[in-house]
Amino acid sequence: KKGRMHFVATLAQPTTETGRSRRLFSSLLRNNLKKGRRPSSACAHFMDRRAQFIASAAASSEPAGSSKVIFYTNRLCPYAHRVWLALETTSTPYEMIEVDLANKPDWFYKISSSGMVPCIQTSSRVLSDSVPICLSLATTSPLPLAPTPTHNQSRDSPLDALSRDLSRHLNLHMDDQLFRAVARRSPSSLSSLLSGLNGFASDWVDSGRLASAPKGPAGLSLLDVVAYPFIRRAIMHVTSMTPSGRSRDAVPFSVEEWGRSLEDVPAIRATEVTQADMESLHRHLQKYY
Repeated sequence: KKGRMHFVATLAQPTTETGRSRRLFSSLLRNNLKKGRRPSSACAHFMDRRAQFIASAAASSEPAGSSKVIFYTNRLCPYAHRVWLALETTSTPYEMIEVDLANKPDWFYKISSSGMVPCIQTSSRVLSDSVPICLSLATTSPLPLAPTPTHNQSRDSPLDALSRDLSRHLNLHMDDQLFRAVARRSPSSLSSLLSGLNGFASDWVDSGRLASAPKGPAGLSLLDVVAYPFIRRAIMHVTSMTPSGRSRDAVPFSVEEWGRSLEDVPAIRATEVTQADMESLHRHLQKYY
């Protein structure tokens, strides 16, 4: 009860840093499930607050790309990869600073109290959480991600629906299925990850929902930016765990084709994940899973 009250109180605070709230929500939900309880009503409260935060980020009068921004990141983090893609796609001037996730410096907590990446800093504000940052860049930069800002900020918007479905298919908030699979490299984790990829294929690729999203001049839609870092890592992990020549039998064909269709986009090439990055992510995640 005390943890739930603290969680709700944290969400009620007017803050641009939602990383801590997300972690509190994940912990609260996981504990409820372990005890055999139904997920707390805090779930709906969390999504409402998150939708309000995204809306406020989009409505900000200061364009995120109006001046050079400082981008705090780590190459291992798919959430940070989203922001990196958005910065490149929108041609936003930025300075990138790598933060050691295993040994975060004290100065970083003065910028982001949660200590989470990604985080961008301008002359007047600090933004955390990948989706609000990407949305701000998508709608206010000189080279927007979409020809027109067609994504409204309701709970039913394509952006929020995609974020929820990625979390559901890859269990990003509840069990970190993607990260657990990369850390353990076990057959059972691989099977669960393939199931998630098939769900993503059915809901977003085969249905045409990703393809129908408006793309900006640089060749990416906002939905591409939000989905690609996680799906790319999932595909790379599945391929590394599958015998040579059988990766197409494992990864849904439509998902693989969607990823390949983006390979020649300049922002994708500039921020591409390498196998060395995946090995580093594997070693890092082994400490936690």
